[in-house]
Amino acid sequence: MPSIFLIENDDAVREVIRVALMAAGYSIQEATNGRQGINSFRKAPTDLVITDIYMPDRDGLEVIEALRRTHPAVKILAISGASGSMNYLRKAEALGADRVLAKPLSMSTVLRVVSELLGKSDDPAMPETSDSSV
Repeated sequence: MPSIFLIENDDAVREVIRVALMAAGYSIQEATNGRQGINSFRKAPTDLVITDIYMPDRDGLEVIEALRRTHPAVKILAISGASGSMNYLRKAEALGADRVLAKPLSMSTVLRVVSELLGKSDDPAMPETSDSSV
């Protein structure tokens, strides 16, 4: 089962993403800020990291830089809904994020991108509920 590390400071957003990813069969680890995420990832690396950009205690750009130095092969999906997020997301790509998504997020898009990044040939199915967005 592919493993994903989700770094997101907004509890509601993190919960919606976690539930959707778990329903699709992924193993999830979580952190609420960049510092916690980097430290926890180093102890237990995963196949993919999803990181918000604008967070306290080390932002997502710092997370990307740190992970690229220590784990250059890990897949990274950067997400942001901050004011001017397109600039942050372009910077995230320049620092090494494999993909970027602007909030609000469609869970079907998140699942499709995660599947693509992890090299799965079949898209994980969404739970029976309608496509949620955060």
